[in-house]
Amino acid sequence: MGILDGHRALVTGAGSGIGRATCLHLRAEGATVAALDRDPESAAATAKEIDGPALVADMADGDAVAAAVGQAVGELGG
Repeated sequence: MGILDGHRALVTGAGSGIGRATCLHLRAEGATVAALDRDPESAAATAKEIDGPALVADMADGDAVAAAVGQAVGELGG
């Protein structure tokens, strides 16, 4: 049981570095996590490790980010 049981998170830059580490830490503390990155392969690799959805968007593209957030809401249940 972790301090984030029942919580949901969307992490940007999840494919590597601090973003990936954040995904792993949030998941270890019990959160359900969506991994968002502009590189589909990196997002998928992190998502596989955290058993969460992989989302793809470039943060410079507002429409793509809005769509990814909507997808995360749907897949994480809120």
